[in-house]
Amino acid sequence: MTHGNWKTTAKRLLSRTGLLPAARELRYQTRRATDSTFRAHEQQVEQEFRRFADQYGAAFRQVAPAQQEGRRVLIVSSGSLGQLVEIALVTAFRAAGYRPMILGDYDRWMEAYYREVGVPDQRYWDEWFKPVPQAEAAASWERSGRLNN
Repeated sequence: MTHGNWKTTAKRLLSRTGLLPAARELRYQTRRATDSTFRAHEQQVEQEFRRFADQYGAAFRQVAPAQQEGRRVLIVSSGSLGQLVEIALVTAFRAAGYRPMILGDYDRWMEAYYREVGVPDQRYWDEWFKPVPQAEAAASWERSGRLNN
């Protein structure tokens, strides 16, 4: 649940206007240009991705994509912690004739991994969340506590 903070509100507005991808890219490039620790981390992650792409990318892409009118399956991504398990799961669904759609938090590297293995359909939680006023969130939280007792 979101609580109507400024970041959530800004993401929602940018999403509605179609500017969220550009804003993410601008933030990323600015951080990469100004933060040497972040830049070093990104270089390491990029090297890991390139190794993955070289070693496994083609094998995962060989699975024939499902037909457009084929069955769909939603994969709720846990992010980079379970990325290889998720990629194997998605590949198994594709081999069974399903078209997977990934739903998760925005992560530029997970997006790259999924594109590398042939899964272009990715959506992000912040595209679907509606900001909730703090008072409403607090009231919901209070009600949920009473349900557990």
